[in-house]
Amino acid sequence: MSSSLHEEYYELLWRAVKFGLSEVRSGCVDAKTLEGECVKSRGYRSFVEMPLYIRLLCASSAVIAELMCDYFSVIADYVASNGLDRDGLCQELREADLLLVVISSTLAEEAAEYKIHDSVYEAFQNAVSNIRGLSKSLCPDDHN
Repeated sequence: MSSSLHEEYYELLWRAVKFGLSEVRSGCVDAKTLEGECVKSRGYRSFVEMPLYIRLLCASSAVIAELMCDYFSVIADYVASNGLDRDGLCQELREADLLLVVISSTLAEEAAEYKIHDSVYEAFQNAVSNIRGLSKSLCPDDHN
């Protein structure tokens, strides 16, 4: 992960919103299946036919799933090193945390603008909050 991780993932998020979830290339997320399920479960024929807010929610799911693969890989490396690179771990987690905040705020803005009250959106925001909690427990000095 790089120092501009949040920018890279944020750009990926909007490419996925515009062009479809196949933009999220990953071994962790089957983007084609996820996109198909997002479309089917909401009764649309194609991804681009769905309203922006729903595409954003589906794309956010794919991007955050990909981020989580990277996130847990960094944690695994930290554990494997017997905790020797805590600064490196916390730097990576700070970047991931920033991206989660940006995605969460973007979704909140869209929900407010379109007056959307969606239980999936609320569950998604709760999941993001829980993921951010992991960073707080691993790097408490960052959150004082």
